[in-house]
Amino acid sequence: MSFLFFVTPSDKTGKAIMQAIKTRFPDENVDCCATANSLALKLSEQHNDEKVAILVPADEEELIDIYSMQDLFNGVPVMLVLPKRDKFVEAMGHRLKPRFTIYKDNSVVKASSKLHDMVESLQKLRVRGMPTIQE
Repeated sequence: MSFLFFVTPSDKTGKAIMQAIKTRFPDENVDCCATANSLALKLSEQHNDEKVAILVPADEEELIDIYSMQDLFNGVPVMLVLPKRDKFVEAMGHRLKPRFTIYKDNSVVKASSKLHDMVESLQKLRVRGMPTIQE
């Protein structure tokens, strides 16, 4: 399994979440994308490994950029960290159909824990012999 992480370099909360994830999953590959274009390119690459996307948009504009490429997320489990508590932002975020959604004002530990839960449930699906989302 590999992680595809979207965070802008100036986003301290996003970088802290990314570091916590790297610490919690030291054996997993983590690709970091700093722009929507690099995220789109990584999502469109064909790989046989299972991807999980962790999206940490800094603001509404980045969320809109991510939303515009929602078709690229088909078959990719998403954890979304919303930039703020706002009805417009929440509605757009839910249209990405994330497996987990949290807010930036939640703790880094909570984000790491939610991702751990998500990975664990994906692994249980694989162990049971059920097809994973990308199969």
